[in-house]
Amino acid sequence: HYADARAMYIPGMVILNNQSWEEQDPVQLSLLVHELVHHAQLFSKRAYPCAAAKEYEAYTIQNKWLEEHGQHAFASQYWIDKMSSCDGSSY
Repeated sequence: HYADARAMYIPGMVILNNQSWEEQDPVQLSLLVHELVHHAQLFSKRAYPCAAAKEYEAYTIQNKWLEEHGQHAFASQYWIDKMSSCDGSSY
């Protein structure tokens, strides 16, 4: 649901919602981490079974970054599994 997005990656560009962006907020910074994972995926030789599968890596790394900064996970494992499913059930 892109209308709810606070951050988005379009190849070569990260878009952040400047109305909610707070550079000192670890959760906001984690959104940037998530989108930068997608940027790195653009250059990866790794094959993904579908576009949604890239979300698994992005959310997992985002959650790990938050954990390392003393914060709670952004997304549950259930959410990650749903959003990274190639069966179309995440849409």
